Amino acid sequence: MKIIITGGASGLGEAITRAMASESANTVYFTYNRSAENARAIAKEFPNAKGILCDLTNESSINSLLALLEDIKPEILINNAFTGFEINHFHKLTADYFLENFKKNVIPTIQVTQKCISLFRKAKFGKIITILSSAI
Repeated sequence: MKIIITGGASGLGEAITRAMASESANTVYFTYNRSAENARAIAKEFPNAKGILCDLTNESSINSLLALLEDIKPEILINNAFTGFEINHFHKLTADYFLENFKKNVIPTIQVTQKCISLFRKAKFGKIITILSSAI
């Protein structure tokens, strides 16, 4: 299977990437932004795993990933990337704070998912898993 995992070089994403790459029949593509060292270690350990540098808070970087997905033609999408929230009391957070985090975390997930859905429809096959490991 060809699998794309967003945020696949650290934390829960790294564990998922390693589990999927341990099956040699899988080709695992995973995005990373601040975890370059982990990404290199994963790719070195698993020849069927390929890291993709992608800042999912940057429109140009997202567009590059979306174009690359056309070539990869994944069969499984695992949305896992998360930029993180500032830990604070809910009643102290502003509406702008929520809007900014929505733009950084939800919109990129929607964009990647929509691209994969279009590819899955053409292939008449595809699976999507979306993980939210932290929320306010």
